[in-house]
Amino acid sequence: MLAAISIAVLCGCLKPAKPSAKGVNSAAVAATGESHTKAENCKMAYCNEQYRQSPINLEPTDSLSRHALVFQYVPSHEIIENLGHTVKLHYKQGNRLSFDGIDYDLVQFHFHTPSEHRLQGTPFPMELHLVHQSTDSAYLVVGVLFVEGRENEVLSRFIRDIPRAEGGRKTSKNVVDLNSALPKNKRFYLYAGSLTTPPFTEGVRWIVFKEPTECAAAQINAFREIEGFNARALQALNQRIVEVVESPQK
Repeated sequence: MLAAISIAVLCGCLKPAKPSAKGVNSAAVAATGESHTKAENCKMAYCNEQYRQSPINLEPTDSLSRHALVFQYVPSHEIIENLGHTVKLHYKQGNRLSFDGIDYDLVQFHFHTPSEHRLQGTPFPMELHLVHQSTDSAYLVVGVLFVEGRENEVLSRFIRDIPRAEGGRKTSKNVVDLNSALPKNKRFYLYAGSLTTPPFTEGVRWIVFKEPTECAAAQINAFREIEGFNARALQALNQRIVEVVESPQK
């Protein structure tokens, strides 16, 4: 994994890449009463970046690929944290996934409203990021997109336990089983990118499921009321390969 890039370097005009000016207006966000962190995240999203940044618009650039993906999640109680700009849950140690024979431990998961990735130009109201790390500190992040529909059982297990005050931490009363948060169809996009929050560290392997998961409008609104708009602007593909994995091997 590449070393974390300092804010000074990020804003020091790493050329030739330059993000689009379209998207969030940080001054407008600040004017609505959002937290300083949210405003700073919006501003940082438009700093010059390197060549493999996330999120991106997901369109296949390569033929169908095959990779081995196995989830090894077990139900547990989670520590829920209200960071103001997002809701983050710390998952119990021992939960992991295996990708092409390499184990990645689940470190935490959090949400973005609206989605950061787009599927062939289509945005979604919310996106879940499951952040994993290997023993050599390499990141693998799994993205799950949400569409408005039926109430989501996984979200309902902890949504009432989210601390209302920024900076609050609380242990979920109910057991959370993340296996139920994953779509039944495990087809996904695969590409090399970065973290989507400062310092936008590159060297991140991204898996984003093609099939969205349903959740109720009230559940989306509950996250939106806490987080506000916390999606980074789309980044340039810069000739990267986006693989489509239609039937992951187990």
